[in-house]
Amino acid sequence: ARKSDTFETEKEQEEKRRQFLQHADDEWIHTVDNDFPRAFFKRLPNSDDLPLYAYSSTLCKSCTTIDLSKKITMAKLRKKLKPCMICRMQPRRSRAITERIQLLKAPALRVCASPRIKMAHRDIQIGFPVLPEPDSPIRFRLFREWLKLCDRHHPNTGCHRGYDTYTEDFELPTRVIDVSHEKSDLLRLHTFSAVHTANDNAEDNSGVITHDSDTTAYIALSHCWGNLPEKEKRQFCLSRENINERLTRGFPLAILPDTFRDAVTVTRNLGKRYLWIDSVCIIQYGDNLDDWKKEVSRMEAVFRNAYCTIAATSAVDSNAGFLHTHQAAERRDPFPPYIKIHSTSHGSLYISSKADTFHTDVSNGLLNQRAWVLQERALSRRTIHFTSNQAYFECGDGVRCETLTYMRNSAALFLGDPAFPASLNLRPSRGRIGLFQSLFTTYSKLGITKATDRSLAIYGLERRLTDTFKTRCSYGVFEKYLGRSLLWQRAEDSKELKRIAYPDDRSVPSWSWMAYDGNIEYVEVDSDVVEWDEGILFEDNMLRAQVRRFRSDSCKVERGTNGSYFIGDREGNGEQGWLRYDRRRRIRLRKHRCVIGREESESRGWLGRSNGILDYYVLVVAPVDLDGHRAIKRVGVGCIPSRCIIFRSGRSDESIL
Repeated sequence: ARKSDTFETEKEQEEKRRQFLQHADDEWIHTVDNDFPRAFFKRLPNSDDLPLYAYSSTLCKSCTTIDLSKKITMAKLRKKLKPCMICRMQPRRSRAITERIQLLKAPALRVCASPRIKMAHRDIQIGFPVLPEPDSPIRFRLFREWLKLCDRHHPNTGCHRGYDTYTEDFELPTRVIDVSHEKSDLLRLHTFSAVHTANDNAEDNSGVITHDSDTTAYIALSHCWGNLPEKEKRQFCLSRENINERLTRGFPLAILPDTFRDAVTVTRNLGKRYLWIDSVCIIQYGDNLDDWKKEVSRMEAVFRNAYCTIAATSAVDSNAGFLHTHQAAERRDPFPPYIKIHSTSHGSLYISSKADTFHTDVSNGLLNQRAWVLQERALSRRTIHFTSNQAYFECGDGVRCETLTYMRNSAALFLGDPAFPASLNLRPSRGRIGLFQSLFTTYSKLGITKATDRSLAIYGLERRLTDTFKTRCSYGVFEKYLGRSLLWQRAEDSKELKRIAYPDDRSVPSWSWMAYDGNIEYVEVDSDVVEWDEGILFEDNMLRAQVRRFRSDSCKVERGTNGSYFIGDREGNGEQGWLRYDRRRRIRLRKHRCVIGREESESRGWLGRSNGILDYYVLVVAPVDLDGHRAIKRVGVGCIPSRCIIFRSGRSDESIL
């Protein structure tokens, strides 16, 4: 078991986090931390209110005195004529009959000690066998204690606004909802001044910023709109017609859908006065979307400077609500939520079917399948995720579960990094490239209602990456990593990419993946660096390059699957290159052109094959007629041998639109 963060110095926390973030992987590390639950239960005014119910079960002989640290086979659990509850709970997950499992680490079960136990074993987490009631005081007190722990003990992880050393000021939302009167059914729209100084936060005697005293602290809601009728949306959305009344006289809580009302309940129980919800705080109707266009560019600041984000992860739309979803799921479960056993190795314990599955519940949850939400999660300093299984608190120190489990995952912490994406600086160049490519690949697969929002829904995240890389960026292409940024392609499982019809004032060039609707991925490259041909110019949202002709008589082209082509030679020596078009089209090497790039190695210079053949990465481009003028656009990407390119003649300097 590891030491709790309660006993770690700030320097120890920072060093541990730095080492943890250097390597991104999907392994979840569960750390037994009984200091937090002990302190939490000690502060409860009445410990008799704990959610422990009298579930009993007659256990089989082997499970009555089970040793949780030893492994048993699935076959042994299944072969019993009268299996007990433990035997029946574990095989709910499909497993090989010969697999050996250790119940203490079984993913389908969770072992925890009672909060009343005097001395917990170092390998057993004190926790809730069954979760508190959705609206219970204990549940909301737990949320407040999560935030209090983070406020007091995580000063160097970036969890608090004003943390960033490059600025003392931070933007506030233009408008928020004032929910200050707990029992009032009337809400009011409130306006902030544009910029607030971090030094305006109150400080306690120890010099720690006390956010409870910050008069501008607000909660931000991350949610899914869903397909609501237009008439219904107009009832609660902000418009040019109702904004003055909502600022002066207020508006009734009853007009808000259930998801928003749940957000009001959580905000009040967290002791905060202000709540930000996009559709209630940004004008949606009556101003030609002028206010929406202005506020969208400030989404980075809205989520970054919130005291905390609450994510309605399980809510399919604005009417679904999110506070009671795990209770509904438990009612459908035929198994009891937990059983009490006596272990020869650990004493009296609880075995619960309430598993801690953050990746399934959050990363793969309904909300996180939406494009807008990716940057909302990444830019939030800390988030309480409300899922259909339980609530999770994600901050720069890891994830705390409603069951009281504490766990960490370096890959998840990349998105959950409060100072996102500062952790990229801890990784080598290849790691930084891989992470932004993974981020854009993931984003391209997420759902978005309006295709023309594809370049907007990631703008704040793109801007943060640009600042971290200290470079220029246009439409998801970074100048510092130009060679690798341009090598995106239509994903293998995508039939074709559809060009998005952006409005004229927001047109996106063909060399950016943001110009297309569909899944993308990046070409796998062995080296960190791909250098494009001399003369390539990338500035002012423009790409200008030397465009060359293909030597079609030196290439034997064979059609592959899903719009891809393989390049061979006339002698039949097998595959020597490939081309993949963004849309399904017939290959026309005589009419198409290419921009060439090569792989570079620091030790060996330009990389080629062992047989002396030099390969080139290519952007495939094609001439188009644009209002009577000849222009060039990207149509695909590939990797081909040098003999398929004409070098000495037929090249031209072109702008790729």
